[in-house]
Amino acid sequence: MLLTFQFLRLLMIDQDFLKTLTILYVEDDKKVSTVFCEILDKLFLKVILVENGLEALDIFKESKKADETIDTIISNIKLPRLNGLDLLEVIRKYDETIPFLYTTGKYESYDMLIY
Repeated sequence: MLLTFQFLRLLMIDQDFLKTLTILYVEDDKKVSTVFCEILDKLFLKVILVENGLEALDIFKESKKADETIDTIISNIKLPRLNGLDLLEVIRKYDETIPFLYTTGKYESYDMLIY
């Protein structure tokens, strides 16, 4: 799994602060999500795991309606039903500032994003 520089920086933040955050984690590979969730569960207050982009979008919208906070989204790029790139595009219509991090099991130069 390729971890982004931004995510590695996030891990350097005060552990007490991390324990206040709720993470929405979007991953369709059960092996990867099981291992990564074990790590995330140790770092963050709450981790919400979903397996596709549409489910993530529904959870995110519901959290906004219920005034519940999702602090960060971590998403695979290649997902069923709504890929990670399209998910970010829709999420930005609801929240322009939420941190959104990508993971991928594949490294292909044309898939990489440069900001």
